[in-house]
Amino acid sequence: MIRSKADKQAIKRLKAMDSQGNPLLLTFKKHENQNEYLHYGNHWIRNFSGVNINPADINNFFKNEDVRILADNEIRNSNHRYPVLEPDLFNRFQDILIVGDGIGFEDHKLINYIRPNVCCFVVNQAARLWESQVQPEFMLVNNPFETVMNSMPVRNFPKLIANRKTHYQFIRSYRNIIYLYDSVPDSNYESSISKNTDLHFDDYRNPICAIISLANKYLKGNVYLAFCSSGFKQNRDATVQIEEGIYQYPVQITADQIIDGNLFWYNFSNRSSKIYHTGVKNSYKFSKYLSLDEFIGNLT
Repeated sequence: MIRSKADKQAIKRLKAMDSQGNPLLLTFKKHENQNEYLHYGNHWIRNFSGVNINPADINNFFKNEDVRILADNEIRNSNHRYPVLEPDLFNRFQDILIVGDGIGFEDHKLINYIRPNVCCFVVNQAARLWESQVQPEFMLVNNPFETVMNSMPVRNFPKLIANRKTHYQFIRSYRNIIYLYDSVPDSNYESSISKNTDLHFDDYRNPICAIISLANKYLKGNVYLAFCSSGFKQNRDATVQIEEGIYQYPVQITADQIIDGNLFWYNFSNRSSKIYHTGVKNSYKFSKYLSLDEFIGNLT
C-alpha cells in the first residue's frame, strides 16, 4: 500500500481477473471522504456498495458554464409533484435488461420475449426507434441539454426515470409517469435541492451507469446489456479499431470504460449475479460476451 501525505489517500494495486479469466492489475484508493474508488481509464469509479458513507463523485463531468443550465433544469423539474421512485416498483423483477441504440441495435426486434422477472430499460434513442414485441418497462434519461429531445419516443412511452438535471422541456413533454432521481454530487456542483433529497444514483452523465446503480439498489440480479456500445463499422478520422470491423472515437471508448468500472463494482457487490452483453464483443471486461442467439436464450 502506498500512502500519499498530500491528500491522505491510500492507494493499492490488486490483481484481478476479467470475465474471460485474463489477469488485470487494478488501482484502487480509499479517499479521505471515506469512499473507495477504482481507477479505470481516466476516471475514478465509486464503490456504490458502501454503507453509511456520504456518496461523492470525485470526477467533474460538467463545465462551469453548464451550472446555470443544471440549476434551471432542477428548479423547473422540482416545481412539479412527480411520484417517488419506490422499491415496490421492482418487486416483481429480479434481473435487468438494458437496451441501448448502439452497434447491433437493428437486431433488437429479434428480442420478442423475455421472462416476466426481467425488467427492461431503454436508453438514448432506443425508445424512439423501438420495434420489438417486448415493451420496455422504463426509459432512463439524464441529458441536461436540448439535444435530449432527439431521444423523445414517438409512439411507445415507457415509464420515465429522469435525473432532476434533465432538460426540463423533455420531462414536461413526456407522456407517461415520471420519476426523478438525483446524481451523486461531484466536487464542482451540487444544488441545495439535490442535497436535500434521499435518492442518488452514480450516473457519470451516462444513463447506463445510472441503471447499474439502480439495479444494485433495487434488484441485485443478473444484468444484460444489449447494444450499449456506440461506434462504427467503418474507419473514420480519429477513430480507433477496438476489434475487427468495429471502430470507436476516444470519447466512446471512455464511455464504455466508465460503464465497465460500474460493472466491476456491481459484480463486487452481487457476487452471485452474472453480467452479460451482446453487440460489441470487446466493449467490457467485466461482462461476459454472448452472441445474440445466446443472449436471447438467456432472457427466455
